[in-house]
Amino acid sequence: MESQRNNLKKMRERLAKRKASAEEKRKLFIENLSRENFCEILDGLPSMFRFKLTNIRDDFDGYWEKTILDGKTAWRKDDRILLSQFLFTFRKEVCDAIDREIGVYYKAKRNWEGIRKILFNDEATQILTKKKGEITLILTKEKLKKLYFKQNKSLEDIAKEYGCSRIHISKIMKKYGLIRRTRSMARIEAIKKGKFENFSYEDIDENFFGKWSSEMAWALGLLFTDGHIRANMVQFTSVDIDLLEKVKTLFQSSRPVQKRTQGYDKSKHIYAFAFSHPKIANDLRKLGMHEKKSLDMVLPNVPEEYMRHFIRGCWDGDGSVFLDKTKIVASYISGSKKFIERLVQELYKIGISKGVSYRYEKSGKRVLMPIISEEILSNHPSGRFPLTIHMKNINAYYIKIQTRENVEKLFHYFYDEVEESVYLTRKYNVFVKGLNLGKEGETEQLTLDLEI
Repeated sequence: MESQRNNLKKMRERLAKRKASAEEKRKLFIENLSRENFCEILDGLPSMFRFKLTNIRDDFDGYWEKTILDGKTAWRKDDRILLSQFLFTFRKEVCDAIDREIGVYYKAKRNWEGIRKILFNDEATQILTKKKGEITLILTKEKLKKLYFKQNKSLEDIAKEYGCSRIHISKIMKKYGLIRRTRSMARIEAIKKGKFENFSYEDIDENFFGKWSSEMAWALGLLFTDGHIRANMVQFTSVDIDLLEKVKTLFQSSRPVQKRTQGYDKSKHIYAFAFSHPKIANDLRKLGMHEKKSLDMVLPNVPEEYMRHFIRGCWDGDGSVFLDKTKIVASYISGSKKFIERLVQELYKIGISKGVSYRYEKSGKRVLMPIISEEILSNHPSGRFPLTIHMKNINAYYIKIQTRENVEKLFHYFYDEVEESVYLTRKYNVFVKGLNLGKEGETEQLTLDLEI
């Protein structure tokens, strides 16, 4: 029995010490509370919240109700209105009155738990302390968002600023429902700030593929044909360095275009504009880009107003245009049948089509292809049909545009009202030359091989 009484006595003593410690922390908090943080606390209270001051002086005693004056938090008592900063002198009394009004009790393990609970279930304010109970700052949700998302500070940087551990800041972010950067994005921010001595960061427009534009659609077409992604790595390749310099300019990047030796012919070179960026790679995957795409890619869902720019990018990659004696020819090759079928349909929409087909007999005589079904005629009442897709080999399909009328339509589709910064100048010049033929018999072919 005596032992139980001693244990109960010790328990009461511990509770008393904890209560005293909590009250001491609270007192210390109020004494170190800045005017700015005091106003932040009052700003966070709900509209029309009120508290009662007593035993101060007659003109202050009574109920004060929250209101807004010229966009700032103010407090009304009868016909008198004061801004929050003018109550700072009586911050202890104000804090006591707020606690009485909402019925919050302090806990020894929390640093002034009442103020934290006032502000809507931890959504707005977290109070941080250093060791030995020294009060530092109030970290609001908005302040944390500003530091982390706008100023791009790391958890470590914020922890140092607020005198606590990185883990503590991480827990606060989780409590507020804020999503942290991925490890890749965090590493990029660290490299930007020079935290890795052996790494450098070149600027790049990370939002380039986040919104449709004519420039974005053209670059996407290039990447679908003469580029690839792998994990977070994005790479454009071309035999034309001028083309990649244009892409680099669109990305507002300081990263250089690299010269490399071609794998199948060591005597020739190819150029690459490559970078690693998780957000850009993720945006591309949302647009339908994926690894090892050559044989199974499909034409993405491009808004109608940007389709011609996307197709021009594809043609600058896997398309060709050349002069064959007295006529100009444009052709396109792809390892994906679904992709080229959709491309043919898009070209048919703008009038690039063919008439009835012919075949050749063994004797060499050309005869009209027999029979066009009623279904085909009903789908193409004009007698014009989509271009024929030819099979080059088991993994390659191609189309040819050989009539001047169709080539002219393709030229205007590609280049009307388009700046030179978003097309391959070399192919444009061949179009111009071919549509205004020079010497008869002159032949020039400009084409790129498909990597399979």
